[in-house]
Amino acid sequence: MTFFDYRKCELFLTMVCEEYHLSSPTVSEYADDVYRRLTSGGAILLEELTVLQSLRENDQWEYPSLAANRVYKLEKALGRDVTGHAGF
Repeated sequence: MTFFDYRKCELFLTMVCEEYHLSSPTVSEYADDVYRRLTSGGAILLEELTVLQSLRENDQWEYPSLAANRVYKLEKALGRDVTGHAGF
């Protein structure tokens, strides 16, 4: 039994990066950061994976501005610096 499928997670994070590369660089860069931490054995929080997973529902990607807002709110909730991000 597999509790966590790293390969599927890596593929999904790659899809997020590709989907939002031009339309929402903040989301793409955040997914890339999570991908790098995942592949290098760094710490990843369940909240991070949950927010990124929520960007695609019913085979539809969330609008770029809403996706970026989710990432901003997550980073703020985690106590990370959001200075320079739109709306903060």
